[in-house]
Amino acid sequence: FKYEKKVEWVGGIYTITIRRYADKDLELSEDEDGRKYYDNKVQLTIKRPDGTTFYDRTFTKNDFKEFTNNDYGEHGSLVGFMFDHVEGDALRFGVSVGSPDPNSDEYVPMNFFIDKSCHIRISNVAIRRKLRNQRQKKRCPKRKGCKGASF
Repeated sequence: FKYEKKVEWVGGIYTITIRRYADKDLELSEDEDGRKYYDNKVQLTIKRPDGTTFYDRTFTKNDFKEFTNNDYGEHGSLVGFMFDHVEGDALRFGVSVGSPDPNSDEYVPMNFFIDKSCHIRISNVAIRRKLRNQRQKKRCPKRKGCKGASF
């Protein structure tokens, strides 16, 4: 799988290339039904407007393991890595680690940010939603008009 997109970011047009492929250097893994599969690697390359490389790194599931907080960190697969949008001085990507079954929609969603200084930030979407909901309940206990509260 190869994805390429040009985006306007920090004053220029940058080219994002994402390449996902089976990591045949690893041992075969096995899903809960006993089917064997290779886990994936994802190469993220970001080119500056002049064609020089701004960022180039290959990721494996282990790079996101601490953000999965469940069995997928051990037995899942790196199933997704896609560009989402520009957010200020950062590029935002969606990452997912989950069931290797192509028919499954079970995964742990994560946000992956890279800023103009090449600083990386990763967060688990589900945990952030849970914390936000907990904060909302604390701030707005059973009061009307609280649904759209901002944090």
